[in-house]
Amino acid sequence: MLDVLIIGSGINGLSAAALLSAKGKKVLVLEQASAFGGAIR
Repeated sequence: MLDVLIIGSGINGLSAAALLSAKGKKVLVLEQASAFGGAIR
């Protein structure tokens, strides 16, 4: 079962996903665009 849903794969979303995953949470990141990175792209 999923623990956390993160909408958006900008630097904040990816950082949160990495930290939560490292703590053992099951994380799903959803992104509208075809590539990750948000404004960094």
